[in-house]
Amino acid sequence: MKLKRCLISLICAAFLAAAMTACAPIAIADGGPYYPVSVEESPWGAETKRVTKVYQLALTDSARLIPTEDFERDGYRYHFLDMTKKNMVGADTKEHTESVTKDCKSNDVSEAMKLLDAEKSVTTPDGYSGKLLLDHESVKVSVKGYKTSSKNVSATRVYSNLADADLELIPKTITENENPLTLNDAQWESVTDDEGNLRFTATAQYAGTATSRVATGYAVTANYTGHIVKMNCEMITYTVTFAGTEIPKEPEPEPEPEPEPEPPEPAPVLEAEIEPEASPETAPETETDAETEANKIMNGAETRENTETPESLSPTERNILPVAECIGVCLIAIAGIFLYALYCVRRKQKGERKTNDEI
Repeated sequence: MKLKRCLISLICAAFLAAAMTACAPIAIADGGPYYPVSVEESPWGAETKRVTKVYQLALTDSARLIPTEDFERDGYRYHFLDMTKKNMVGADTKEHTESVTKDCKSNDVSEAMKLLDAEKSVTTPDGYSGKLLLDHESVKVSVKGYKTSSKNVSATRVYSNLADADLELIPKTITENENPLTLNDAQWESVTDDEGNLRFTATAQYAGTATSRVATGYAVTANYTGHIVKMNCEMITYTVTFAGTEIPKEPEPEPEPEPEPEPPEPAPVLEAEIEPEASPETAPETETDAETEANKIMNGAETRENTETPESLSPTERNILPVAECIGVCLIAIAGIFLYALYCVRRKQKGERKTNDEI
């Protein structure tokens, strides 16, 4: 029982070591919302370059949010080298946006633009000041509110060729511009047709009330944007340096060999033209040709093996290769531990049988 527990503990420890080794190269780099005020690139040695980024932060800003992770640029891969810090007093500049709203008489944007100034001077409570410019794309006109308006409307309808002057022959309600109207009055006229029958024509007057929503006013809203400055401001300048090496180019794929042309069909040979069979002395030449062909195939295989070097692998494959090797070593170690434990168990069992036989 103790031996089994020991074996399980050793296997668990080996798996834990393999997991820690595989995860060791993986790191999460902090990245922040800061952007450099300047970026300079310069040669550094024969095959390397150096990139220097300068950040200006306030005293309350955290330097941990400055990006220090690796990056690629113009065929070079850069990694973090060092960071310097310098306290200084100067002018702090930041972007600022301020919104303005004014009343206007209509919803015409061109008329509302006349009420807005091209620039605006601002001073913030924390000591920043400057001039902001009008953002023309942000200009919008909106309705401040609505009210209900009503008015009297009327309409006239003429109904002819009626058999009698009876209001029942006239519609009591009609619709005019989506407004319901009610019959208010009717005027009658009588005429005699060609057959001597008396016919009537009614001129009806309809009346009603139309309601609508009317805007109570309009307002124009616009944004002013720009940079504002605070003088005599304490700040910290961080200079971050990265060193870069050229990324190895992947080898170009070898062109595929062109297919060999098929040999022409042999011409028919007459019986008189048939040559005697080759003597056995010509056989070594055929064997020599076969050996030459085999040597070509072997040389081609060796050439392909030599071209598959670690440099020909992609960056992802090169990153995975150490992890795969580490996992393979750990699996071999686990197998060795298991075999050794199995050997100990068998040896212990043989010892117990020998003791029992002696007793």
